Amino acid sequence: MAIPVDSGTQDEARPKGPDRQAGRGVVGRDVVGCDVVDRGVVGPGVPSPHPDARPLVTVGLPVFNGENFLARALESIVVQDYPNLQIVVADNGSTDRTEQICREFVRRDPRIEYHRSPVNRGAAWNYNRIVHLAAGTYFKWAAHDDLCAPAFVSRCVEALTAASSAAVLAYPKTALIDLNDTVTGGFEDGMNLCEPTPHERLRHFLSTRTEYHPVFGVIRAEALLKTDLIGKYVGSDVVLLAQLALGGQFVEVPERLFLRRFHENTSMNANPDAAERALWFDPHRRAPSLPMVEKTIRMVHVILSHDRLDRAERARCLAVLGRQWALPHARHMGGEVRAAFGTRIGTRIGTRIAAKFPSQRSR
Repeated sequence: MAIPVDSGTQDEARPKGPDRQAGRGVVGRDVVGCDVVDRGVVGPGVPSPHPDARPLVTVGLPVFNGENFLARALESIVVQDYPNLQIVVADNGSTDRTEQICREFVRRDPRIEYHRSPVNRGAAWNYNRIVHLAAGTYFKWAAHDDLCAPAFVSRCVEALTAASSAAVLAYPKTALIDLNDTVTGGFEDGMNLCEPTPHERLRHFLSTRTEYHPVFGVIRAEALLKTDLIGKYVGSDVVLLAQLALGGQFVEVPERLFLRRFHENTSMNANPDAAERALWFDPHRRAPSLPMVEKTIRMVHVILSHDRLDRAERARCLAVLGRQWALPHARHMGGEVRAAFGTRIGTRIGTRIAAKFPSQRSR
């Protein structure tokens, strides 16, 4: 899926010539009419942008009204021990101190670019525009309320390098933190998808009930750009990871370098029902939200349209999707249809779905 833009091209979104050189603070306009601050001024003790021959890694941080934890998240990124970083912050029309915090970091560190939209265009749009602003060989999304241990990026790049082209994503294990950044426990993601074939990796992925933290891992940019990125529907990160898994292996780094913070204002807690979550992804959405149904349909489409799957492997992937996803969630999908379209029509459609794919519990 192409990222929606108003006009222009990706190249037009970036200042050209000497304005892109280190040491030049640039304020301009990007393709969606957002204010852009492109790298602060290099000073004593401040890292120069891209000073190393190692592959460039772009860390993209989308944010909306993130003043509560944003400074801590940015600090954890600028102190990464990997020397070749581009840091892109995409502000989705924040009305709190987010802009002030970001501009302070831009002045401190020339590797940081700040892009601000005048209005909130939805999380999907904001997550995706960062990918198209990235210059790195590798890409990583970062959340404004989580932290990255200093070795996060370097260890993931090492893992991808060791795996060669077989792997498309590397992620570290997860530690859970509280409001004060204190580690309170660990979390097992179980997404070390090292199987050799797409359908085996898909089976592993769909059979693992998790928080899908690998979406915040380090991803080969070339592989990411072949996907649909983040869709304008609830749970599109799950479909994105499934699409990446079809294209290559996931490598789990054994250290707990991803520090995940659960709090009352996370996007899930702040948007407790399906309709509110759908609007978080796309403020202009008017269609009913059927998250499980939509994820299932999208994954079918991903399998059918994947250019690296031959007919036999495509059939095996569809069979895995049916057994590991459609069957266990059939009654849930029937309930979504009934809730969205009313008892009369919804019950008829939902009953057909449930009858065709009885839940595992009833088998």
